[in-house]
Amino acid sequence: MCHLRTTALLFALWLMPHTALADPLYHKVYTETFPKVEKHRCSVCHEGVSKRVCNPYGLSVHERLGERRSKDVLAIRRVLEELGPSPYSK
Repeated sequence: MCHLRTTALLFALWLMPHTALADPLYHKVYTETFPKVEKHRCSVCHEGVSKRVCNPYGLSVHERLGERRSKDVLAIRRVLEELGPSPYSK
């Protein structure tokens, strides 16, 4: 029983850095920064149907911002320009 609990805890800890919440501000800044990208969907930063799981592009955005749920539009735009358009926008 203890082994199962430890495994569950480790799995939960593994998921933590990969979780995020969808933020309309990020979507708005992305759309303004890359107007020529045809599809601005949630898949730009998130994978699957859950808006709590980031793809590698979304993780890079959050890592470069250095804080979760940043509201600094200029910082968000700077990070997006550094990374370029998401290869995951479908």
